[in-house]
Amino acid sequence: MHLTPEIMAAAYEFLRALPPFRRWKLPYGDAVEFHVIRTTDRYGDCDVDADSIRIRASTSKVSHTDTLVRLMAHEMCHIRAFRQGESSEHGRLWRVAAAKVCKEHGFDPKEF
Repeated sequence: MHLTPEIMAAAYEFLRALPPFRRWKLPYGDAVEFHVIRTTDRYGDCDVDADSIRIRASTSKVSHTDTLVRLMAHEMCHIRAFRQGESSEHGRLWRVAAAKVCKEHGFDPKEF
């Protein structure tokens, strides 16, 4: 797969339509910045603040659809946790969101 911001946005919108994401009232994809990076030290990341949301995915780590979907779901848990007031990266609120996502979609929580 040739990773692009448009493909990332499509994955985000796909997941946003599914449980548990659809109950979280996450912003539409056009309110999120999607960027492709080439780092080898992580699959991607999410930067959320009061003014913007930025999700990045690395072409060095993400080359298949299933990897992109799991990465996007992971980063969407960060958006949820931030909007609930969490400031730590993988704090309690993120873990609660991640557990729901893993259960619903059959992701391995230890890998997620």
